[in-house]
Amino acid sequence: MWSWKVIILAADLLIVAHDVNTQTIIAGPRDTSGVSGTDQRLACTVNGVSSLTVVLWEVPRGSILINHKAAIPSEYGNRFSTETETINDAANEYTFILVIHNLDDNDGGEYKCKVLFDSNIVAEVSADVYVMSPSSDGRPTCFANPSGELVENEIVTLTCISSSPTADLVWRSEGNHLPTTSSTKYAPSTSELSFSANDDGRRYSCVSIFLLSECNLVLSVQYPPKVEVTPTTEDVELGKSVGFSCEATGNPSVFTYTWFYSGSLITEYGRTNGFQLDNNGKLLTLPDVDPNDDGVTLTCQVTNEVGEGENEYFIVTVDGKSTVEIVGPILVTIVLFIILVILIAFTTWYCRQKKTIKKIKKKELIRRAESARRKRQNGSAIIPMRQTNSLRGNTNVGYLPDINPRQRENDEDDDRLRPIPRRKSETSSIGKKGSVESSMSDYIVQDMPTTEEEDPSDASYVYQVNPHITDFNSKKGSYTVNIDVDDPSLPSEVDSTEDIDSIIPSTDL
Repeated sequence: MWSWKVIILAADLLIVAHDVNTQTIIAGPRDTSGVSGTDQRLACTVNGVSSLTVVLWEVPRGSILINHKAAIPSEYGNRFSTETETINDAANEYTFILVIHNLDDNDGGEYKCKVLFDSNIVAEVSADVYVMSPSSDGRPTCFANPSGELVENEIVTLTCISSSPTADLVWRSEGNHLPTTSSTKYAPSTSELSFSANDDGRRYSCVSIFLLSECNLVLSVQYPPKVEVTPTTEDVELGKSVGFSCEATGNPSVFTYTWFYSGSLITEYGRTNGFQLDNNGKLLTLPDVDPNDDGVTLTCQVTNEVGEGENEYFIVTVDGKSTVEIVGPILVTIVLFIILVILIAFTTWYCRQKKTIKKIKKKELIRRAESARRKRQNGSAIIPMRQTNSLRGNTNVGYLPDINPRQRENDEDDDRLRPIPRRKSETSSIGKKGSVESSMSDYIVQDMPTTEEEDPSDASYVYQVNPHITDFNSKKGSYTVNIDVDDPSLPSEVDSTEDIDSIIPSTDL
């Protein structure tokens, strides 16, 4: 008899253990927003429900015990109600719903769905409730349901409310108008938009056309990883080590990496040359690729809390390059680089030289032009000024540059003062050899009267003697010379434009 009791007790314990292990919350309540004065629903789906299962709703100011036979305590009767929906009777799967009536600011906060079995908590999920109210100035207020993190392809409803009946609310995203439903469901002006959430981080704006104001929402959408496998080198060469990178994007971005080699876990596959995993499994390295790796399919599987994704790479091996094939292009590149550097250096040098030569030529032209200008000025000063009777006795002395034509080509710019060559004349009253006048006359220039009215016998002229000649320093001054105007060898008038060499011939000193 006792044996039967022991058997029955053991069976009950097994059933209890089975029930404890199978009771889980499939879908807990989600963060949600509700408008003040309206009703809000929270749902919690549980499977493996038995006669010993109790679902406990914990609210901000107390707890309500509900199961498929429970009743709301009287102190909560006006504020809350419960509903139960059967999802799968064979699996004992039910949805327990808590309805919050006539929301006010006191109803905002954290709500928990707890599953108890035989007075023990076996599962629990929490959610936040936000109470929204229209702005008193009519500016739009917007919110999303469910609030918080969304799951890819989950239906989300965006709601925009305003206390102004003429707010004229519209929804926009990325500059585009979105189809909306307008009503007075939650406020004098209410606009709702429902769609399947797919774009993480997308921005939505509710705009009041009449009030020229807006509110904004940015949705955070969770989605499984999107994976891509790429080799770290251009070719998979035989005899070389090759790495394969597994890149993944997803939300949340906490990933777990798993590699498969020809459909088998790489940690279990007996590859001859082994493998290496780095960067938390993100990078797979195959050392010493051999012909057995050709045609193998590598698969990277990435998982986050939302789901998983994978990508494959089909290995095609190629023969490794020889040393010449590797070094040759490098050497050619180096040679071309050196040639390029030389060309650039030569071009730079040539351009600088060209500029320098141009500057030198320019300076030379300026120098020659200046020299010619000085010669023209000095040439006009060579012509002696005729002294009339009223100016006789003037002792002013001037100096002229050397204009020896023999030295002109070699010493164009030599402006040193030299003695004025003598103009040979047979009629000069001085200039007899062996006398003081003769020495002085070698450095005197004679000229003729410029007018026929003036008596030539009474004319006198002032001549300039260069004091830089040592032998004649003591003889500088003015000299009076009588000229025989009938001498045909002397000109009667000096042309200022005539070449100075024709007037003052060269005389060896």
